[in-house]
Amino acid sequence: MEKKPDPLAGVVFLKIPEELASRLSGALPPSLLIPCERPAGLEGPPAVTIEAVIAGMLRVLIYAPTHPDAAAYAEIVRELRPGIKEEFTQAGRIKAGSKDFPIAVEIFRALAALFPGDPVCAFNIALVYHDAALHLKGDRSRAQEAAEYADLAFEAYRSALALDNVLPDTVLNYGFFLLEQENYEKALRHFEEYLRRETDERKKAPVRKIFSNLATYQKQDALFKEAFDDITMGKEEDGIRKTRAILENHPDFWNGWFLLGWGLRRLSRYAEAKDAFLKVLSLASPKTDVLNELAIVHMELGELEESYRRLTAAAELEPENVKVLSNLGVVSDKLNRPQEAVGFFRTVIELNPGDPVALGYLEKLAKK
Repeated sequence: MEKKPDPLAGVVFLKIPEELASRLSGALPPSLLIPCERPAGLEGPPAVTIEAVIAGMLRVLIYAPTHPDAAAYAEIVRELRPGIKEEFTQAGRIKAGSKDFPIAVEIFRALAALFPGDPVCAFNIALVYHDAALHLKGDRSRAQEAAEYADLAFEAYRSALALDNVLPDTVLNYGFFLLEQENYEKALRHFEEYLRRETDERKKAPVRKIFSNLATYQKQDALFKEAFDDITMGKEEDGIRKTRAILENHPDFWNGWFLLGWGLRRLSRYAEAKDAFLKVLSLASPKTDVLNELAIVHMELGELEESYRRLTAAAELEPENVKVLSNLGVVSDKLNRPQEAVGFFRTVIELNPGDPVALGYLEKLAKK
């Protein structure tokens, strides 16, 4: 792994003579070793200027926050640059807006070190990490970098939320962060907390809608899981009843129609199951499991050519899906195409040696 350059390599610590210190600023105690940034390419002692001293102190605060004199450096910088919070906040937002995240992060880390416990500074550093993670999320070549920013955002949000005076916007944006991580339950709690803290009704209105939709989704998701478990455990009627309850309020929920079709198929209610699976195909792009289940229903209804067509489409999506290939063998046998059936079952054995269904059919077909 390539070694990262030392961010403090250009900083030297100087003991400034009392006469020079007093000329530069009364904020510089002559007994304190002062970090000073050496201009790039310059060898030897740097020119001691207020700008070089502030730059050196900021680098220490950002990259060596546990330095024993860090608190003193922060106090000196605040005294030397009384407007630094506003100046750096604006600069950091401009850099974040132009997607120059490394510089924006450096600026907001400096502010967080200069003003520990300040809720605005704590929020800004969390937000810039969050924005960087979102910006890089879709870039596969930078997936690791996006994940690192997301981890930093999580820690920064947690630190900001631990302060005595937490901004409502910190709570809100952490809720969105959790939503992006698919942690819906915790996101819901933070949206609720935001609605409790925020006093501006105009800001609350869109969040209240998000909260309501997410709460509905959570209830639907819980009921869907119950229905799935019921059908899996052989309580198909209970699962079907719960699934129908979901679909009454969310008729475009294709997963619900698939679950309904699956439960009906297990009860041998093939005509109803067929309608449910066809509804899935009208709502979503074809998926292997849907086509396979629909093919089984067609087969049970005696619609063999239609079953074969659905299975062929499923095999195009997943050429090595053993269930689909095995069902293609079964329907080929029913269509009186023994050689084709043998070919499918042999492929199944190649992919899954010892498959009992394929072995049984091959033995039966060999006797024909």
